[in-house]
Amino acid sequence: MTELRRLALFTAVTIAGIIGTAIGALPGAAFGDIGFIGGGIAAGLLAVLVTVNLLARTRVALSDRRRHVTKGAVIGYLLFALFAVATMPTMIGPMIAVLFIGAGAVFGDHLAAESERALPAVDD
Repeated sequence: MTELRRLALFTAVTIAGIIGTAIGALPGAAFGDIGFIGGGIAAGLLAVLVTVNLLARTRVALSDRRRHVTKGAVIGYLLFALFAVATMPTMIGPMIAVLFIGAGAVFGDHLAAESERALPAVDD
């Protein structure tokens, strides 16, 4: 079940990042290149944050791991934005870089799970 939950987390956060970036970049393009990039990044980050919170409420992402998943997704999104802007003329770069978004969320979930296992058991 953990693998399916992580696959759902990866897919949902990645798609949300893509859609949010596209929605933010379109009106931002009216303000030139900076608006295009800034609007895309702002809306994409917002979409990722909202998606992680929704997934935590629907228990796809465990609510006690929400903070780690959010940090991972945000770092993954920022890596995506960095690589996408740097490789935009090639078009293959942004298409591959989009995987950073979901990978960051899954990595955050994995780190949270590892830290839970590392905690000593508390006897009542």
